Amino acid sequence: MIDFRCHKCNKLLGRYRECRELEIKCPRCGQKNHLREKGLYTAFERGNQLPGAISQTETN
Repeated sequence: MIDFRCHKCNKLLGRYRECRELEIKCPRCGQKNHLREKGLYTAFERGNQLPGAISQTETN
């Protein structure tokens, strides 16, 4: 199991085995904590571009 802790105050918010996406507001400090599995990022978020996609510079 993997611990999921608050990024601000380090309070243990929960434990998980597998998780694609998780968002928990810390009851101690109120910080919103967001976890996303790396495999779910889009090509643009990874800095790559999908084949055939139009970049923002090409649309201007």
